[in-house]
Amino acid sequence: MSLLQRKYVLILTIVAILGYSSIFPQSISYAKYEDWTELPELIDVPLVKTFTITFNKEIKVEDIDGILIESEDMFIPVTIHLKGDEATVTPVEYLRPDTDYTLRIFLDNSRYFMNFSTEQTDENFIYMGKKDVVSEFAPDETIIGMNYYRLDLGGGNPVRIYVTDDYEEEYGKGFAYTEVEEMITSIEKIKDFEPYLNGNSSLDIFFYTDDSDTPFPEDTQGKAATWGEHTEILINGSTIPFDFRPVVTHELVHYFDQQSSLNNKEFQPIYEEYWGEDYRFWLLEGGAEYSAHFHHTYPRNTLNDLDLELVKDAKYSIERYVNQLKSSKEVLDEDIKLDSFDDIKRASDSNYGVALSLFWYLVEEYGYEEVYEYVEYISDHFDPEQSITQSEKDDAAIEFFGKTEESILEDWLEHFDQFE
Repeated sequence: MSLLQRKYVLILTIVAILGYSSIFPQSISYAKYEDWTELPELIDVPLVKTFTITFNKEIKVEDIDGILIESEDMFIPVTIHLKGDEATVTPVEYLRPDTDYTLRIFLDNSRYFMNFSTEQTDENFIYMGKKDVVSEFAPDETIIGMNYYRLDLGGGNPVRIYVTDDYEEEYGKGFAYTEVEEMITSIEKIKDFEPYLNGNSSLDIFFYTDDSDTPFPEDTQGKAATWGEHTEILINGSTIPFDFRPVVTHELVHYFDQQSSLNNKEFQPIYEEYWGEDYRFWLLEGGAEYSAHFHHTYPRNTLNDLDLELVKDAKYSIERYVNQLKSSKEVLDEDIKLDSFDDIKRASDSNYGVALSLFWYLVEEYGYEEVYEYVEYISDHFDPEQSITQSEKDDAAIEFFGKTEESILEDWLEHFDQFE
């Protein structure tokens, strides 16, 4: 192999950065490199590839200043293993179909770049094979051999969906996770927001059961958590005795909220001062329940015998849902006075049906967008270091709704007069 060929193969191999700890493009100033060597453009590059590069001498990590691949809106890291004069490089995230990339490599005394495009495919939901995975929920453990599906939404980082074998055996291949795209589309239409277009944002979803060989909790139905701009969702089918696709939608709403201004750390002190630490219950859980039941239409389930138990967009159905979820004889503890929306969590013992009923009532009376505009009004109207008096809270609610939250809660309870 000639030196030019070796350089060419080397460039092809480097689909991003030298592992997760490598130099990212933001830290590299292209301007200081005056001379770049352009290599021949490639087309129809496969989406899945492990490259082996043979150098004309032994190569060490210190010989490489940086490696990166860039497209219009994202970067892809790689894992690299060096042995003698060979390096094997594997993308941590597979390339997107029909996408243009520029691949760059920084050696001690030379810089190279190559433009290339990937193969085309009509599918945006692709099975990528088995993959060993590390989750932020258990960062010290590797989960061996999960089925990896990649959902490309047309921009930003693709959604990575990981499914255990026993999940597919129990519920049918494709159940719930093949509908993630439609669920996301339903949510983005109502929220007018596409978080996945942020090139720094990423979403991993794990579907498993209690029999799966994973470090995930067995008592969790669904759970979403965010680390920076990376969100992970857990769905444990074993804990849900009914068609749990609404649980998936519920958690996807949390993903949207966690990537929005609702998760802005600067606003958290304002919300907690205005409502209290339990504000997340009426706002985030109530909003997620609302979208899970009313914003997405679920196709008929033909893969298993699980029944879909959706709440209807009607008072009687919501009241029945509330009564099904109550943890004691009474839905609400009469000893807890309801002065603020956040009080419903303690009064109901975290009854998600109660959160849904209040959110539904607010939407019916004032509108879906207006609920979130009220929250935005609070974050704009007060400062993080400010103490907020009850009089100021009442004035803010009256300014926006025409009445205080206490009055709204009284009207809400009068409307839902069949809470047992």
